[in-house]
Amino acid sequence: MRSDLVFGAYSHTPNRYQLCLLVAKGARRLHTPQTRFQETTNDVFVLLYRSSAIVRIPPKPINLRRRRAA
Repeated sequence: MRSDLVFGAYSHTPNRYQLCLLVAKGARRLHTPQTRFQETTNDVFVLLYRSSAIVRIPPKPINLRRRRAA
């Protein structure tokens, strides 16, 4: 069932929002026209569940330059 796949994949990601982003991106890249999109989504959940790496997105650098008055 998909709920088992979701909870299994959720154990490897830091939060739910990032899990949704990863599944959406993975499903778009792995989808083939001959298959149902639901099956592709399940395949992505299985791939995330089987992966052992914790996914972390590095923070974006903040530009701290100050503007000077003209």
